[in-house]
Amino acid sequence: MAYRMNSLFKKLSFNVETSPVSVRIPQSAFQIILSAKKCDCQKEDDNDRKEHSKVELAIEPANLGEQGDGYELIVDYKLVVDSETKLIERDRWKDKEVLQEIETDSCVIDWLEFSLCSREMLGVPGGENNCVVQSLAVNELDQLLTACCAYSTPIVHRRNFDTLLEIADKEKITGLLRLLESFLVDSRVVHPIRKLEYSAEYRMTRLATSVLRSFPNRLARLDSLFAYLSENGENITDVHLDVLEMLEIKPESIVI
Repeated sequence: MAYRMNSLFKKLSFNVETSPVSVRIPQSAFQIILSAKKCDCQKEDDNDRKEHSKVELAIEPANLGEQGDGYELIVDYKLVVDSETKLIERDRWKDKEVLQEIETDSCVIDWLEFSLCSREMLGVPGGENNCVVQSLAVNELDQLLTACCAYSTPIVHRRNFDTLLEIADKEKITGLLRLLESFLVDSRVVHPIRKLEYSAEYRMTRLATSVLRSFPNRLARLDSLFAYLSENGENITDVHLDVLEMLEIKPESIVI
C-alpha cells in the first residue's frame, strides 16, 4: 500500500523577532504543536552571539488524563525549516514529547512546513496485566468470551454492544474499549450527538474527532444537536457538559 503525506501547515517568509508563531493541529487522538520563536542565545557552532530563531515540533495526547487514552500512532512525518528537512518514517507516538528542535541563522524564516502520513492507530491494552474476574455475571462473562474468543477475530454487533461496553468500562479493558469505539466510528445509524455522548462518557477521543470533522461548520453542529434533542424529547440542560464544550456552546452562550 502506498502512503502519501499530507501538508498540514505551511507558512512562508515571516519574522519571529517580535511575533512568535504557534499552532496546534489536531490529529486523531493527538495534538501537534508547532512553534517558532526568537532565540537570542549563542549557537553552539557560532562564536558570535546573535539573534536567531528556534522551531519546535511537539506532540501531546488529546487527553492528558492520569490513565491516558490508550492510543498510539504509527506515522511518517516531514518538517521543513528553510533549507533543513527532517524526514521521519514509522515513528511511534504515544506520550507527550518534543520531537524536533531546529535553530535557524536569523529571525526570518523563509519556509516552514509540516507534513504527515498516519499509517496506523493502535489501541494499547490497558487495565490490569493479570487479573481474576470476580465481578462479572455468568451472562456477562459468556458474552465477553464469545465476542473475543469464539471467532477468528473479535466480533461486536448491536446485540452485544451495550453489554460489552459496560464490561470494558467496569473492568478497564482498554483494547475492547477501542474496538467498541471503532464500531461507533463506523456506524451510520447512531446519531452524531449520541456518539459525542459516548465519547464524553468513555473518553473516546478518536470518536469525538471523527464526529466533529463530519460537520461542515458550527451551524451544522447546532442543527444536529437540536434535531437530536427534539427526537428524544430533551432540552439543552440534559446534554453532557463535555458535549456542549465540544460543540463550542459555553455557559454564557445564548442559543435561540
